[in-house]
Parts: sequence; C-alpha cells; structure tokens
Amino acid sequence: MGKKTRLIIVLLLILIGVGFGARQYFLNDAAAPQRYRFAKVSQGEIKRLVSSTGTINPLNTVNVGSQISGIIKEIFVDFNSPVKKNQVIALIDDSVYAAQVEQARAKVLIAESQLREQEKAVIVADAGMHSAEANLFSARAALKLAKSQHRRQKNLLALKVTTQADLDAAEAYLNKARGDLNVATAAIQSSKAQYQRAISQVNGAAANIVDRKAALELEKIKLNYCTIISPINGIVIHRDVDVGQTVAATLQSPTLFTIAEDLSRMQLEVDVSESDVGLIQQDQQVSFTVDAFPEKKFKAVVLQIRNTPTSVQNVVTYKIIASVKNEALLLRPGMTANVSIEVARVENVLKVPNAALRFKPPEETVKKQTGDDGGGKNQLAKRLTEALTLTETQTAGLKEIIRNEGKKLQATAKTAENDDSKKKAYHDFMKAVITQLYPLLTPEQTPKMNTLIAQWRKAAADKSGENKPATVYIVDDQGEPLMVKVLSGISNEIETQILTRRLKAGDDVIVGIDFENRAERSATSSNPFMPGRGRR
Repeated sequence: MGKKTRLIIVLLLILIGVGFGARQYFLNDAAAPQRYRFAKVSQGEIKRLVSSTGTINPLNTVNVGSQISGIIKEIFVDFNSPVKKNQVIALIDDSVYAAQVEQARAKVLIAESQLREQEKAVIVADAGMHSAEANLFSARAALKLAKSQHRRQKNLLALKVTTQADLDAAEAYLNKARGDLNVATAAIQSSKAQYQRAISQVNGAAANIVDRKAALELEKIKLNYCTIISPINGIVIHRDVDVGQTVAATLQSPTLFTIAEDLSRMQLEVDVSESDVGLIQQDQQVSFTVDAFPEKKFKAVVLQIRNTPTSVQNVVTYKIIASVKNEALLLRPGMTANVSIEVARVENVLKVPNAALRFKPPEETVKKQTGDDGGGKNQLAKRLTEALTLTETQTAGLKEIIRNEGKKLQATAKTAENDDSKKKAYHDFMKAVITQLYPLLTPEQTPKMNTLIAQWRKAAADKSGENKPATVYIVDDQGEPLMVKVLSGISNEIETQILTRRLKAGDDVIVGIDFENRAERSATSSNPFMPGRGRR
C-alpha cells in the first residue's frame, strides 16, 4: 500500500469521525427541551390612548387694530401687560381729526342759519298770499258794483233818463273790474306757489342740517378712534407698533395689539387622523406634556370635535378642541403639546403583554388546544353547578338537558352558513338550557340564576366590535406549549385585555423563546470540535 493511499484512508476516517460527531451534536441539541420566556397574566386597569400632537392657544384672542390712519402718539401697555375692558392702551395723533370735527360743527351752524333765513321767506310768502287773497276779494266786490251800475245805466237809457255815454262808461268800468278780478286770481295762485317753494326750501334746509350733523358725528367717531381701547379683559401677548410709527388704514385694518382673554383657561387644539377620530368623544380625558416641563403631565377635557377636515399629503386630520386649566400660568400660547387622549378604559380585567398575543411556537410542538368557552358543555355544567350550588339530582338533570340540547346545537352548527348563524344557534342553545333548568331550581337558587343571567347579559353587552379572537400559549405539565383561545379587548402599546375563563391572574403565558439559555445548553453539549467539554 502506497503512502498516498494511506493518506487518503486517514482523511476518510477523519471525515467520518467529524460527521458522526456533528450529527451527535445537533441531535443532542435538537433533543434538548425547548425553553421559553414567560410573562404573568395580571389583573387591573387598562387604558386605550390616541396619541397626537397639538398646540396650546388662549380661549379667545382679539386682534386690536385701527380704522383710521395716523401717527402713534402714546402707548400705555407692553407685552404681557394685563388690561381691562375699555382701558385706553394707545393714542393716535388727533389734531387733524379734531380740526375736521370743528369744520363739521361750523357747517352745522351755517345750515341752521340757512334754515332760519328760509323760515323768514316762508313768513313773507305767507303774507303775500294773504295780500293776494284780499286783492281778490276787492276785485270781486268791484266787479259786482260794476255789474250793478251797468245794469242801472242800461235801464235808465231805456227810459231816456241817461245818455249813451254814461252806459258806455259803466260798461268800460265793468270790463275793468273783470280784468282786475283775473289779475287778482292770478296773483293768488302766484303767492301760493311762492309759499310752497318757501316751505320746500325750509325742508331742504332742515335736511341739510341733518346731513351736517351726521357728518359731525362721523368726524367725532373718527376722533374717538384716535383712542385705542381694549375690547376685553385679558393680557397683551403681542404688540406691533411703537410711538411715532405711522398707521395706514386702507382696505384692511392694521393690527396694533393682540390680546388674549384669561390665560388661566386655555384650549388645546389637536390634529387627530381620520382613522382615530371615530374613537374621540366629548368629555374624554386628555393628558399631555410640553417641552418646557417634560416631567409634568397636564390634564384637559375634550370639548369639541370639529367636522372640518385638513388634508396634508393625502393625510386627513380633524381638529379636536380640549379645555385646559392653567391657574399656575405655566402654559403659554403657541406651545407644542404631546397629547394622549383616553378613548377607553376598563378596570379589574385580565391583561397580558402584547408579546404574548404575537408569539407563535413551531406547529409541531403544539400538542392540543383549548377554547375560551370554558371547556364546552361540560364546563357549562360545572360552572352552573358551582354558581347555583346544585344537588346531585339537579346536576344530573342539568347534564341531561345540556346533552339533549347539545345534539341540536351540533346539528345546527354543521349546517350554519356563516358566523351569525352559529352565534344564533349558540344563543338558542343557552336559552333552551336556562328555560328547562328553571323548573329544577329551588326558591333560594332562582335569584342566583337571575343574577348569573344578568352578568352574562352585561358581559355580552360589553363585548364591542373591538373584541376579536386571539391566541396565547401556556405550557403543560410536560413543558410543551398549550394553545388557549381568547377574545382580545382594548389594547395599548404595552398590554391587551383578554376575555377567557381558562386563565387567571398569576398564570404564566409564553412571550418568546429563551435563546440565551438555548445557547448555553448548546455550549455544554458534547462537541467533537471542542474536546475537553463533555455533557454535564
């Protein structure tokens, strides 16, 4: 046998030994019992929170501006100055507006003087109208006399007592009287027209006075606008002007001061996404922190859920308004708040860490499973027996009822088309069991049954749409994972409420695999590559 052949045989033996040793190593490691990390099922309070950010603002903020243009003459307040309603906070130079007031007042006096002149013209026109009426009366009397004389002369001429010349003179006098009457009639019409015109001029002068007085009041208002006053009780949080600065009021009133009303009461404006806004309701509790006091938690209460949406990069949010008490005046307008809104709370419930609901062991290690219905119909009989303190005879009757109704339930469940049909079948099963159980109860047991039914109904009413099927795992006596089906209730970032009769406070649930202990076990197992370390 050559040297090369012997070398090949030695290498083959080494490879066979290495392979056998590796196989034994991995078999020993795989055969080692699996170890898990556990957490306790606890009982207590759990809150569901909606987190967001918001801004702290005063309840009411007023921008104080100016309706007139001018130069700031004096300023009586500064930043953070407390002010009262109607308090003077600044003055605009009023010399121009004071002169305009005097000018308007003079125009009112001129208008009043014109009114008095027109009133005199009315008196003159009235006298002229009366004079024209008197002339008309005289003209009528003269016409009547002329007619009488003309008739007399005409009769005398027929008797040859007077001459034709006298008749002609009487006729001429009659025609003159008629003309005088027409003149007097025209004069009376003219005097009436002059009177009406004088009345109209008086009315116009009176209207002019009203107009001038209105102009005077307008100028007084402008003069009053030179005095800037606070419209509310509050504190000055912003000042935009200085003494000597010119204020130009054109189409928009310039802002001179910003006054916040009562900083001891603030409001928190929070933007909540559309996926969470359905959980928000009025009077819910809000807690928040601000960067200025990171260790201090402030409280607020939801007041309003505004329906106006805001869309930023296809993210829709809604504005939530919460009231904040700020007696210590620690919070300032514009602060950013890290907000948590309490949307749900349950007390004295079972809860597990969220990791327990996420854990999934290898399928081949799960030996069996149990549900959250307490072990089915046998558990129902056991629970009713314990709750009602049933006798052996009553328990036997109850089991017979459950057995008979259970057969109907199984037959109905097999033909059920959806989950709603299955729920209805189970509801009918429970109703039938309770109805048939009542005649077996004693008068002392009946109130207990009523109380138990009330508890069941309350539990069913408390099961909202949040309650979803979930699974947690415990270990059995052999150390293998055992599946427990539960209903999960409200949840937060840390823990979740569970609804089950299979678990109780203090039980251990699996939250993960203990890889560190597994590594230690692997290191202590026989390793052909590391001689000197054997199995302990």
